[in-house]
Amino acid sequence: MKIIKKIGIIGIVLCCIGLVLFSIGWMQGGGIESLNIQISNDSWWPFKVNMKTFMNEEKTVVYEESFIPRQQLKVHVEKASFEIRKGGTNKILLQNIEKKNIQMKAENQVLTVDVKGTKKNNQRVIMEVKDIDVIQTLSLDSSMGNSKVSDMNLEAIDVTSSMGNVELTRIISKTTNIHNETGEIIVNDAMFYHTQLTNEMGNIEFHGDIYGKNEISCEMGNVTLQLERKEEAYTYDVNASMGTVKVDDEEVIGNAAHISYGTGDIDSLHIDCEMGNVEVMFAS
Repeated sequence: MKIIKKIGIIGIVLCCIGLVLFSIGWMQGGGIESLNIQISNDSWWPFKVNMKTFMNEEKTVVYEESFIPRQQLKVHVEKASFEIRKGGTNKILLQNIEKKNIQMKAENQVLTVDVKGTKKNNQRVIMEVKDIDVIQTLSLDSSMGNSKVSDMNLEAIDVTSSMGNVELTRIISKTTNIHNETGEIIVNDAMFYHTQLTNEMGNIEFHGDIYGKNEISCEMGNVTLQLERKEEAYTYDVNASMGTVKVDDEEVIGNAAHISYGTGDIDSLHIDCEMGNVEVMFAS
């Protein structure tokens, strides 16, 4: 009799927990796909619960609006996912986010996009650009959420990530400024010139190559540079205060400086590491 009462109480508790989870998911536009309860081997917990949630695609809000690309594109993103990519048309697509949370303003050769999401999950804004080469400068400020940019040839790019994640793929930029606070910035297959790369507490990964005079600063966190040319293509100097810098398996720790014997006199790296970790890998 006591066992039956115990099972009944546990069943009521599970139902209450399930109702709370379902209510939260429902308010955020989700639902429940399956709920599986099995007997557990643990004597103190007679059930095993496997709950799987999913986004209900039928509740996804979709809105499209066309635009004309300008030479300068300025984007500010809060609490949402944002993507710029080459496509067959010039349009902005909203998924699971209302139009009132997106502001677009065109003035002369500047197009400004302001995305202010809410606490609702899976809010996504896609900017599909057919005439992507028209854009010469890009400024992206990503507060939270995930931002992606791909296939752009720019005169200048300026990217700031506060707490979000930013992914840059196949980007060419003649003047580059990358600033990461507590988020993560990943760069793949890039060609950057005259780069200012600053990492405060987050993580930065760079895969590609950099040319000209470049400054890499790491206060805390981690910075990884995987370059496509050999060490001889660069001159570089390293300053490590309380952090660690590793250049092709050679470590610089503490208050020290190292200057390479590379023959290049145009492409240079100045690496300043305060309390974090910086790793530079050249092509073998």
